[in-house]
Formats: sequence, structure tokens, C-alpha cells
Amino acid sequence: MKRNKAQTKGILEQYDSLEIGKEICYSYYLDIVEPDRNLKKISS
Repeated sequence: MKRNKAQTKGILEQYDSLEIGKEICYSYYLDIVEPDRNLKKISS
């Protein structure tokens, strides 16, 4: 898992079983680390 995303999104605090450097299944990665991947960014 990438350190920057995990720290900025507070993922390590929410999922205490995850650790930096450990691999997780791609579908879990998308659900946990990238839950907002399908949201369009709104330009102002």
C-alpha cells in the first residue's frame, strides 16, 4: 500500500490490519484506498 494515500486519507487508522509495504488484493485496494475513484472532480 502506498504511504501517501494511506496517510492523507487516514486509512491506517480505520483499518488496523493494513500495513505500509504489505500487498492487498486489487479489489480490496479499490474499495479501501480508492473509494472515490469514480467521482468526477468539479471544477470551479
